[in-house]
Amino acid sequence: VYGSASRTPATPIIPTALLAGTKTVAGFWLGNCFGKKELVNDIILELFALIKSGDLTPVIGQVFPLSQAPACHRAILARQTMGKVTLNPDL
Repeated sequence: VYGSASRTPATPIIPTALLAGTKTVAGFWLGNCFGKKELVNDIILELFALIKSGDLTPVIGQVFPLSQAPACHRAILARQTMGKVTLNPDL
């Protein structure tokens, strides 16, 4: 699995290793979708409907007080978080 969020180089893939177990490499660039209203509009509407109905809930990993924004940012950069990380100005 490779994603650019970690800002680390991708692990090289050995094509012959994909043959054992019938493995697949697939990818997409989400940025291509954001420039096309017809691709995004229906998906966003469905996403909001799922959230409103409670069928989709985000995983909140950690909540930091707003005063700890630098510590929050360091935790994210160090990959020490899981789920969504939020800043709460009321804490």
